[in-house]
Amino acid sequence: MPGRALRNSFAERAIANSPDLEKRCLTSCLHVCRCRDTQETYCIARALDRASQGDVENGLIFAGSNAGRAQQIIPVAELMQELTTSL
Repeated sequence: MPGRALRNSFAERAIANSPDLEKRCLTSCLHVCRCRDTQETYCIARALDRASQGDVENGLIFAGSNAGRAQQIIPVAELMQELTTSL
């Protein structure tokens, strides 16, 4: 399943098939899982969980096609304030 992941430390290790990448399935969440079945790749559930917990270096982070255009990351409240005052 294709997706746009940001290139971080985790993505670099996954692309390189690094031996230090843990290849143990934690949740058996997928019907077909190369991690569980053949230990060929990382556990997607663990990678996504790390990202959701804020670990942006060791998690799998997805982004939209315009992510590269962003100049800064700001809190949602600040963004909403900026959008509503510039109307």
